Amino acid sequence: MKKYTRVIFVCLLSIIMIVSQTKTAAGQNLPETKVPPTKITGKRHATLRKYFLSVDDITDDFDQPIEKILMDLLPGPYKTGCKEMVNLWGPKAKGTSALLPRGIYMNTMPDSVIHIFLAYTCYSSAQGFGDHYYDERLALLTIERTASTFSMLPFSAQCTQCSELSRIGLSEDTLQIADMPVISIVSSISNDNPCCNGSRTLEERYRYYYKLDNHSVTPVASLLDYRKESGHLENGTDSIAEYSATRWLEFDKTGNISKIVSNYTETVTNQPTKAGIITLIWNRKRQAFDKEGK
Repeated sequence: MKKYTRVIFVCLLSIIMIVSQTKTAAGQNLPETKVPPTKITGKRHATLRKYFLSVDDITDDFDQPIEKILMDLLPGPYKTGCKEMVNLWGPKAKGTSALLPRGIYMNTMPDSVIHIFLAYTCYSSAQGFGDHYYDERLALLTIERTASTFSMLPFSAQCTQCSELSRIGLSEDTLQIADMPVISIVSSISNDNPCCNGSRTLEERYRYYYKLDNHSVTPVASLLDYRKESGHLENGTDSIAEYSATRWLEFDKTGNISKIVSNYTETVTNQPTKAGIITLIWNRKRQAFDKEGK
């Protein structure tokens, strides 16, 4: 069984925002809507359990019956949001939206409980868009003996004035916290979106860590790895604000992560503006991380 560790680092950015911002509207990327978990029973549960018990590892592509069930489970706002987003990409893309689920990670826990992390990809089937423009959202499928549960895992609160597109991938493995596996998910974000033109460009990379318990999954930390924002100033010059972090882990004698340390720097147009160290220390009594530093 694979083991994963994941610690969420929320590194607050204090970069000076001196670039002009372009106003955006709802529908320019997929929603981050929180919806109640869906309970799955009967034939659909039996089909999912039989399939995932039969595979040794997760796959990007699913058999058609499984793909259909996973698509049926995706909440309506995400399906509608995909159509709205692609329709804003111009006449060539209008009406060409498509959605596909893909597997990111699977772990079979004791009692044959299976946790499956999924990414739903919204894209356009029109020529010229392909792999370059798409947006993804994270979901969790937990399969137990008598029923399954499906949940969306939003990274942040719903934003109605955002156009950034995200790409989701698995990061670290073979780590653990409190003797339980932890998974690390990376979300790479860019405002390179065919819906919008503007002088401001943005790239970000975040890590999200989830601890896998026998019957549940718990977010334990989030962390900003990298951010680069550029724009034009009123005097006609360009400005580039950048944040970068180097991260390392410390372990206790049983192999659990005891501490996460992030050494970060901030620059504006290649001139250092701030540097610091942020430390996350695992608190065994609270079963959570205590944050030190700034």
